[in-house]
Amino acid sequence: MLHEPRAVRPSRRTASSLVGALLTCLAASATAAVAAQSAASAFAVASIKPTAAADDAPVLIEFRPGGVFRASGVTLERLIRNAYRRSPTSDLRADLIVGGPAWVRRDRYDIEARTGASTLPGDTTRMLRTLLEERFQLATRTEMRDRQVYLLKRRSSGGLGPGLRQRSEADCEKFRAGDGGRLASILPPRSSDELSWYGRPCASIADLTSELEQRLSTDVIDETALTGRFDYRIAYPIDLSAAADNPLQAYDNALLPAAVDRSLGLTLTTGRRPVSVLVIVSVSRPTPN
Repeated sequence: MLHEPRAVRPSRRTASSLVGALLTCLAASATAAVAAQSAASAFAVASIKPTAAADDAPVLIEFRPGGVFRASGVTLERLIRNAYRRSPTSDLRADLIVGGPAWVRRDRYDIEARTGASTLPGDTTRMLRTLLEERFQLATRTEMRDRQVYLLKRRSSGGLGPGLRQRSEADCEKFRAGDGGRLASILPPRSSDELSWYGRPCASIADLTSELEQRLSTDVIDETALTGRFDYRIAYPIDLSAAADNPLQAYDNALLPAAVDRSLGLTLTTGRRPVSVLVIVSVSRPTPN
C-alpha cells in the first residue's frame, strides 16, 4: 500500500538558524546601505589652505562638472551660508547665523574638493556640510528667536496696486511653455514718472517675499492671505533728474516700502516674529593641507 510522503517540519534549531541568517543578511544590507549613503555625502578628497586674501577680494564658490568643488578667499561663515541654504537658489543670510568666534567671519580659505563618483542635485550641499563638520569640527543647531522683521500686508482699504496683476494657471502654463512672449510684455506696464525696479511674471507671493528679503536683508513675513499666481512690477516713485549722472543712486532700499505700497497696493511694516536661526555650538580651525 502506497503512502503519501509526510511534510518534514524543520526543527526549532534549524528554524532559529534560518532566522538568524536572515537577520544577519538584513543587518549587512542595512550597514552597506548606510555606508553607501555616507560615502555619497562626503568628498573623496579635500584640500583646505588659509589665504591672505583681502576683505574686498573677490570670492569664488563653484561646483564644477565631474564632482569638483572650489572656493577661494571664503570665510567659514560664507561656506555655512552655502551649506545651510534656505532654498536651492537662496543661501542662508549672514544675519541668521549666530554665535561662533570672530575668526569664523574673518579668516579666509582656499578649498578644493573632489567626489569619487558622479553626484546628483543636492549631493554637493550634503557633501559641503560633511566637510565643515569633519574638517572644521562644526556643530550647529537651529533655534526660533524673536526678531524684528517686515510684515507684508494688504492695505486696509482699496484694491491691489497697478503693478500687481493676478494670472490664471492656464496663462502661466502657456507662458512657461514659451508662448507668453517676452518678460516685459507680460508684466504690468511701467509708468513714465517711476523708476522700474524689478518684476516677475507668474510668481507666487512667496516668490515676492523672497525677492524682498534679498533686498532688505531681513525676513519678510507674508500676511496678505493672497493665493495664486501674479505678475508684479515694483517701481520707485523717484524723480530721475535728481540722479541723472548716476541712475543707480536712485535705487534706494529706504524707499522700498513706499514703492511696494504705490506699485502693489501692499504695505511693508516692521514687527517682531519668531525666526529660525542657525546657532554655532562649536567650531575649530582646520589643519591646513
